[in-house]
Amino acid sequence: MQTTSVFRQDRGAVRPKSWRMPCICRYIAGMGLRLTRNGIRNALCGFISAYGFFAMICFFYLQQRWNEVAPHLPDVRHGLIVPHNEHGWITYFSAFQSTSCTLLFATGFPLAIVGLLVGPKKNMVRTCNKTHFSARWDRDDPAGLWPIGTACGVCAAPIIVFLIGPSFVTWLNAAGIII
Repeated sequence: MQTTSVFRQDRGAVRPKSWRMPCICRYIAGMGLRLTRNGIRNALCGFISAYGFFAMICFFYLQQRWNEVAPHLPDVRHGLIVPHNEHGWITYFSAFQSTSCTLLFATGFPLAIVGLLVGPKKNMVRTCNKTHFSARWDRDDPAGLWPIGTACGVCAAPIIVFLIGPSFVTWLNAAGIII
């Protein structure tokens, strides 16, 4: 069996000459060469904007579901004492529900906007008028890391919102912080 001397010199491992790295290892190794400041910004901004959009979707869904079953009068026995004004209709949420909705709303929309605006841009064209301001640009992402960051954000958002978030909100409520 022939071995390559490169592996023997660098790592001391003996591998057959026909051995090839698995596809995912080659992909990750290739990504390592492509990670520049621009690439990191693209991946991070894709992640943040995807999480922000997912948090807003979760906010609207949870608020609608909790508002449908919330009482119109305070229910001290069940802990539904925090007033929630939904377009003039007052319903009462628990401390957990109120804090969850507030945090999802306060972080979701701003993170989505920040993720979209902070990403690297090229060919930016601004139009300013007395009544409006607009800008158009092309994404500066030669390595293609924005979609990878977005996919990671979409995959991580349910874990953050539904697994880590409830523990964090419970900890905040236990500390006496009810938003």
